[in-house]
Amino acid sequence: MTVAELLARWDVEQIRGFSLLQPWASLVALGEKVIETRSRPNGYRGAVVTASSARINVDDGALAFRDRDFAAAWRRHPGYASRARDLPLGVFVSVSRFVACLPTVEVIDQLRAAEARGLRPSVAGVSCGLAESAFGNYAPGRWGYVFAETHVLVKPVPCKGMLGFWTIGEPYRAALLAAEVVPSSTIARVSDGG
Repeated sequence: MTVAELLARWDVEQIRGFSLLQPWASLVALGEKVIETRSRPNGYRGAVVTASSARINVDDGALAFRDRDFAAAWRRHPGYASRARDLPLGVFVSVSRFVACLPTVEVIDQLRAAEARGLRPSVAGVSCGLAESAFGNYAPGRWGYVFAETHVLVKPVPCKGMLGFWTIGEPYRAALLAAEVVPSSTIARVSDGG
């Protein structure tokens, strides 16, 4: 299915861009991270395409493959990336529905309780990743942007991202709408206990 067909299925015409640094953009694409934490709330709800950063910070790259929660996420998706330089950069990686914006204090205890039992927590009706709380800053005063029904672009589309939610212009829009997507749940996943 193409992005255009997915948007028609969701009965939406508009899609906004949302940039994330790597490795977090890939965690969203794989369904390991469905809550992106930010310092301010956002009223937008609808289709979102995640754009990965053009570069990966050296410290973030090291964290992505040395931290146990990140390493476990990559092991659940064999073949996706085995080192920081394998992560897709400067491209659209996934399409999701942005469904909720919640104060982090409302979700952190729920996330940690489920994770402690080895279960996938659910927030705003969306099944979260096994280590969701490890992939965001859940300090008081912050907000969790909840993404649902994530689909991965089969072949990432090059783009130039921006801060916050942004309008996708040409030539990126035409290439994005024609891109093939598959549900993130279909990306190779080994047993996750949840």
